[in-house]
Amino acid sequence: AVSGRSNAPLHKGQTASGVELKLCIFSNWWPHWVQRYSYKGKVCDASGEGMVLVCIVAEARVWGGAGTDLRQPSSPHFHRHTVITGPQPRGTGGTPIWVGTSRRDRGHPPLRYLLREASVSTDTIHTALLGIANGGDDSIPLRDGLSLVRPNDQLLAHRWDWVQGKGEIEEEAKATRYLRCEYPQWLPGKGEEIARQQGTDRFYAGLMAIQIVKPIQTLGFIYRRQEIERRPAMQPGQWAMMNKFDDAMLAQVPTMIDRIQSVMDGRCVEQKNALTLLQLGLEHFHPYIAGLLWVTGLEAIFDSGGKEAFQRKLCDCLGPQAPVFPNWHSKPDAPPYTVEELAIPLFVLRNKLAHGADLRSAAADKKHPVDFTKRVSLTQNSETVNYALLLCDAAYYLLCQVLQRVL
Repeated sequence: AVSGRSNAPLHKGQTASGVELKLCIFSNWWPHWVQRYSYKGKVCDASGEGMVLVCIVAEARVWGGAGTDLRQPSSPHFHRHTVITGPQPRGTGGTPIWVGTSRRDRGHPPLRYLLREASVSTDTIHTALLGIANGGDDSIPLRDGLSLVRPNDQLLAHRWDWVQGKGEIEEEAKATRYLRCEYPQWLPGKGEEIARQQGTDRFYAGLMAIQIVKPIQTLGFIYRRQEIERRPAMQPGQWAMMNKFDDAMLAQVPTMIDRIQSVMDGRCVEQKNALTLLQLGLEHFHPYIAGLLWVTGLEAIFDSGGKEAFQRKLCDCLGPQAPVFPNWHSKPDAPPYTVEELAIPLFVLRNKLAHGADLRSAAADKKHPVDFTKRVSLTQNSETVNYALLLCDAAYYLLCQVLQRVL
């Protein structure tokens, strides 16, 4: 089944999930405990008949009182002693999961069942990245629960041809690394929903830490257990694509994760908004809108309210002669633009975009004329672009540098 676009939390996009089989049980194994396990494979009855390909998400709940309640789906493929065969779920140790049910047990009678070694205490989120950590071990730990993992059969098994095209499935297999986050499914005194949200926050802290150090490409698909979230792919600008994400940059990521996590756990709404606007700008396909989002992120931090104040606060934070485009590898042909040089034109562009004004009218401004249509080049050997496009690209690097200072 495929659901529509969700309008609640920010990180929710278009999702797809499998058929759900919920088991509400009482057991003495784990009193007052909530556990989940999931599986994508073949389901058949004990005789081997009625085999059907499905996706199952099973939820085992332990109640504090006596009695057993089994809520059955309306599928005719579930018979007495349903056995799940094929590759086993994480945590089962290769042992089949048996559930004692029958067609006549679809009410709420006492049922006998056996779930052998089906305990799963963690869940995962992962997404494909390009152009990062080409060398090194197959799994590179970053911080608690976060790692960079090479594509493998376990990760690639989450792809789903009902949701993804053939080209998208092939592209996922060619990713350089997957950012993988493992988190507990349940937290004492908090439950599953909070655990899931904290896992999501942890995942995005890792993703945005990488993007703040140096932007890289993502493919846009976020995988959970039997769920795919389709987000726009993150596409960095020309200067980022001209520079490698090297080991020195990778070494900065764990510390940045901790700094972002402290913001997400804290109460500074402005810094949270700046991080969110950074992400949304990376995901937007239109460069002008992306630039507007990034300058708005800068304003969330500075709250300057005017051109001169914006320039002053930006220069105080980064330095007036600091390069807008970081020269990560000391290249002789790095973009020459400075913070002081681009601050006011960038704020003028923000004002024009925010008010839907004609960008060409900025050239007639008496105090701060800016010609957004003139052709400029990023480096000596790069093609020329409109000045407005260069400023939008510059806004990203300025926001990242400011975040590195203030977080």
